[in-house]
Amino acid sequence: MSQEQILNLKIKYWVIKELYLSPHTRLLNKLTKEKFDFRFLKARKYKELTNLEEFTAYFIKCLQNELEAAWKWGNMATDKRIINRFYELYSRSKIEVKVQYADQSDNQISSRLSNVTKKVLYKYYNCDYCNARIVINGRRDGIVILPRTLTKRTPLKLALCNKCIGSVVKEFEEEYKWKVTHLK
Repeated sequence: MSQEQILNLKIKYWVIKELYLSPHTRLLNKLTKEKFDFRFLKARKYKELTNLEEFTAYFIKCLQNELEAAWKWGNMATDKRIINRFYELYSRSKIEVKVQYADQSDNQISSRLSNVTKKVLYKYYNCDYCNARIVINGRRDGIVILPRTLTKRTPLKLALCNKCIGSVVKEFEEEYKWKVTHLK
């Protein structure tokens, strides 16, 4: 490795450490290597490496702004890759059940009152992969438990529609193949 590559690597590790110790720690799970490297190259485009303190401060501020904006507007939540959201999905206590109520347009004033009974049309989950509605009809509709042999971590409980199960399994298999070939 050249001296410049070593310096770039040291800066990247320093920035990750600083983000980890900051209030922005929760956003590190959402940060991918590609986004991190892209932001690093953009920072190098606007700031020189002659003053390391100024460059790292600028780089950290750019990352914080981008991650906060993505968190605030929900761009990170729409990330379809389950692997990028593994810890978020694993750490939730249970899968949220949502309720669709009947529209009571004829009596709109009373529908906003808390003591008026609303007619429940159906209960549903949102698919963790494509965000489609999964209507709950019976026992465990839409709930899939991915075993340890597939995730290579702990078992993962997900709400998945039928069309997304194959994509999620393929995603975990590709990650495992990549780790086997690149991390030997």
